[in-house]
Amino acid sequence: MSKILSLDLGSSSCRLLLSEKTITNFEILFYAEKTYAEPLRDTFNEENRIIITNQLKNLVREFKNIDNEIDYCNIGFGGSSNNSVIIQSSMETDKDDEIIKQEQISLLTKNNPKINSFTTHNTTHIIPLEYSLDGMEGIRHPLGMHSKKIGVHNLYVNIERNQIDLVKSMIIESGLQPKYMISEIIASSLFLLNADEKEIGSLVIDIGAASTDFCLTKKGNPVYTGSIPVGGNQFTSDLSIAFSTNLDFANQLKLETSCTPENERIAEKIIIKDKDSTKTTEITKRQISQVMKERVVEIFTMIKQEIVENLGQLNLTSGDWPVIQTFEYSLIQNVDLIFEKPGGVEEVNLYFDTTEDYAGVAIDRFDDSIGYAAGPVGAEVHLVITDPMLNIDPTTEEAWIFKTQTSGSEGVSY
Repeated sequence: MSKILSLDLGSSSCRLLLSEKTITNFEILFYAEKTYAEPLRDTFNEENRIIITNQLKNLVREFKNIDNEIDYCNIGFGGSSNNSVIIQSSMETDKDDEIIKQEQISLLTKNNPKINSFTTHNTTHIIPLEYSLDGMEGIRHPLGMHSKKIGVHNLYVNIERNQIDLVKSMIIESGLQPKYMISEIIASSLFLLNADEKEIGSLVIDIGAASTDFCLTKKGNPVYTGSIPVGGNQFTSDLSIAFSTNLDFANQLKLETSCTPENERIAEKIIIKDKDSTKTTEITKRQISQVMKERVVEIFTMIKQEIVENLGQLNLTSGDWPVIQTFEYSLIQNVDLIFEKPGGVEEVNLYFDTTEDYAGVAIDRFDDSIGYAAGPVGAEVHLVITDPMLNIDPTTEEAWIFKTQTSGSEGVSY
C-alpha cells in the first residue's frame, strides 16, 4: 500500500487530494478545494503568486490536521504551459546480429539534437510510440531482437520551465516538497481508459475553467496532447451575454443544465433576472443547451483541427466528418437520403452537378482502352478523390454518385 498526495493548481481554485492505492482498490483519504476570490486571467506569474500561495497554505493546514507524516506531493500541469511533439531518432549498432538491449534504447531516446531545442521547457514524459528495425515499421517491443539500424518515434511532453520553477517555490512556501511533475491530461487518460480503449484509439478531453486539454491515445499509448485557450469561463460568458444576466447566475445555469440531446428537447422554463434592471425573463432548458452546444462544437472542431494538422487525417476515428457513405441506387426506385442532424430540422438539400470543372477522380485500375476502371470481381480498387470543396463546411452534407459497369450491363450506381 502507498499513499499519494497530489495537487491541482487551476485558474479558479486549487485542490489537494490524498489517495491510497492497494492491489485491488484505489481509495480517497482526504480531499479539499480552495477557490480564489477571482479567477486568474493569466498563467501563473509573480502578480498572482500571493493569491495562490495563500490558498495553498490553507489547504496544507487542513491536510496536516488529518495526516502529518507526508510532506511531499506530485504536481499535475495543464493548460497552455504544456505542449507535446513527436521526434524521430535512429542509430546503428556495431553488428548485424547484435541483440538489442535496454541501454541502446535509452541512448536512442537521448541521442537526438532536436531535444536540445527545448530551451524554455522541461520534458516530463518521454513515451515511445513505435520502433523500426532495419526499415521494418510498427514494432512495439524491440528488446531481444536483432537489427543493424534501430529507429523510434518518441512523444515528448514538455512543460514551461518558468511555470515549474514558480509552482515549486509556491509549494515549498506552503510547507510541502514537490516530487514528480506530470501532465494532468496524460495522468487522466492512463487512469480513465481501459486496455481496449487505449488500443483502438480514444480521445480524453478535460474542459477546465480557462482552457481545454486533450489527449489522443492509440495502440496502447498517448500519441498526442494539446491545449486550446477555451474553457468553462467562456460557457459562463456566453450564457451571461445571451440571456443578459450576471456571471454568477450564468455560471449556475451552466452547472445545472448540461448540453445533451435530452435537454435540447426539454421545454421546462427557468426565470432569470436581468443584470441591469429588475426585469425578469423566462427561458427554457432547450435555449440554454443550444447556447452551450455552439461553444462545445467550437471546442471539438478546434481539437480535431489541431490533431489533423499535427498527425494527419488517418489518426481520427470513424464518425468524424467528412464521411463517405455508399448507396446502391439501382436496387431501389426512389432515393430518399436522410442525414441524422443534431437538432434543428432534419432536412438536406442535394444539388446534383458534374465534377470536371473543380474536382477529379483517380483510380489505380484505369484501362485507357475502354475509358474506365477494369479489374477482376472482388478486386480492391484504390480511389482518390480530389475535391477542395468537399465538406468544407462541417454543418452540411454532400453526396457523390459513382457508377460501376460490367460488360453487357447497364451498370450499378453508388
